[in-house]
Amino acid sequence: MIKFYQLESCPDCARVRRFFGERGIPFEALPVSRHSADRRGLLSLPGVDSSELPVIVDAGTVVQGLRPVLEHLQSRFPSSRFGDPAHAVTRVLDGLEPEEAAQVIRTRLVGEGFDVVAEISLSPEGEEPPQARLLVALDAEQMSRVLREEPGLATLVVRPVVIVADGEGRSVASALDPSYQVIAADRPELGRAALRLKERLEGALAPADLTS
Repeated sequence: MIKFYQLESCPDCARVRRFFGERGIPFEALPVSRHSADRRGLLSLPGVDSSELPVIVDAGTVVQGLRPVLEHLQSRFPSSRFGDPAHAVTRVLDGLEPEEAAQVIRTRLVGEGFDVVAEISLSPEGEEPPQARLLVALDAEQMSRVLREEPGLATLVVRPVVIVADGEGRSVASALDPSYQVIAADRPELGRAALRLKERLEGALAPADLTS
């Protein structure tokens, strides 16, 4: 497993954490001191000659600095054929076919307070195993409130999750980022609520727990 030397308040470390999450890469987070002078353990690593963060150790290879770390990770873990769309919350799920992934994600969505109202196979009839699934989720309480107060926003409450096979027993799950729906609807005042919804979707697709 990749060892990741990082600091929660470090913006460059946050970008690497986001990359790990987006690609579903397991890692061991190793927090370091906020004070550069107290990072002796970090400085003892081969090839590390400063207290700069982030630093990763991947199968014995030590990489330091945001750009080198991201370049290394991108070469080791290329994006799926689904791509990495900026408008979506997308996760690579190792070891799960779409049908299996759909069942796990359905449970996780319910745990985040969503109701899964439909599950549809998107594969051609007779294709075994099915190579694509669609889950349709929503927050029933939120939907009821929207229908009472502003029915025109009802479509913003529906959360489709597309799950597709990406070869060799792995799948990709992708859900539309609620923040982009708010932008499309030209309703910036809903931005905070959209961010909360995005966090819930990320929780449902959290790669660290999907295969447990």
